[in-house]
Amino acid sequence: MFKRRRENPALFLTQEIFLGHFPPIHCTREEFSRILKVAYKVPQTLAEIFSFVPGRNGKPVLHALDKRYLLREQILDLFYSTLITNRQAYLTNIYQAYFAFKDPLTLDWSDRKDILTDRSISVQKNDASKRLIRNLFYLDILDRTHISNTVKSKVSFWQSLLNMFNGLCLEDRFFATSSLELCLKDSRNLFYLFQAYQPKASIFNPYTIKWILSALVNQRLGYEGKTLFTPVLSWSAYLIAFMHSTYETYVGVDVMSSVCEKNRDLADYYRQSHPNRDVTIICKPSERLLTDVPFNTRYTDFFDTIMVCPPYFNMEIYSEGLQSTLVYPDYPTWLEGYWRPTVEMCYAVTKPGGVFLLIINDFTDLTGHHYNLVQDLDEIMRTFYQYTDTFYLKNRTSPLRTTTKDRTEKLLLYTKLK
Repeated sequence: MFKRRRENPALFLTQEIFLGHFPPIHCTREEFSRILKVAYKVPQTLAEIFSFVPGRNGKPVLHALDKRYLLREQILDLFYSTLITNRQAYLTNIYQAYFAFKDPLTLDWSDRKDILTDRSISVQKNDASKRLIRNLFYLDILDRTHISNTVKSKVSFWQSLLNMFNGLCLEDRFFATSSLELCLKDSRNLFYLFQAYQPKASIFNPYTIKWILSALVNQRLGYEGKTLFTPVLSWSAYLIAFMHSTYETYVGVDVMSSVCEKNRDLADYYRQSHPNRDVTIICKPSERLLTDVPFNTRYTDFFDTIMVCPPYFNMEIYSEGLQSTLVYPDYPTWLEGYWRPTVEMCYAVTKPGGVFLLIINDFTDLTGHHYNLVQDLDEIMRTFYQYTDTFYLKNRTSPLRTTTKDRTEKLLLYTKLK
């Protein structure tokens, strides 16, 4: 694990800490069937479900020919093994697959030719560095951030994991026939269902950012960029990418003090091998930097590159800091109060000839309201910068996912005229 400037073993989620969230549970298989519940509106135990006990609507969940009833012994074995007898082994596998990370200095950060096809950039190439972000911010990403455009679930990814392993209460979607058939084929699919369906904050692949900076931006600049500014931290994705790029100076901004602190600690680790890298983390709303005299005095016409995947208005509601949607709770006010002054500030600190990269997509919330973010943010961008190009960030789609929502983000490139 990484070293840091102050000893704090809780900085990273170790396997020991992770397993400590899930103490052992002891019960017999028969007892287990009377304890494990499925979280219907009126929860029912497996014993009740398989005995055709009526539910909330007065009807039993299953009928005698339901596949789940016919496979009831296998289903009981599946969950008893996963949650009781092989509990520690299963949880260890979850940690190793989802949270364990290699030292990023050992990862392959060389540019790959196959990352770009036509105008589509694959964001899943060399994505092992995302585990570092997930490990650092697991509670923020999996529990504390509220997602407004995903499944209609009031239970977070992390809380549903605690409910299943500690409370022996299973989300009802995991008891659907299709889900159980997947899990009976391979018990590892149970956790794949969590990854596909339970709400969690998004993570930007640092390798993709590094590739964009190295392959796209330097071509636009006509030289190797050295100075990078990001009006948000995206957990720590930009910092990680910066450390593996040719850039020498990075300034990042965020309103979440805990995220800022972890970015500073991560920068200190990297300085063991990159002692000359200059990193400044500012904990302040980006729109307020427009009137920050020391900031503007220091950085006017300073940065080669500005890069940002901004908040998608209220798609992700974060748990800490003076978030833009708290200050500007309606969409038109948010555009004018948050986005416009942020872009104006960025324009002031961009070098003439410098590049601004905007990663954005539209989204529709669970009420059906659609936000035209691409059009609306681009319109404000063009009042300052000159638009130059668009690329598409192509994401891998899980085979467990059934939704047809458009998940292709756009990478819009702009230039500050000389």
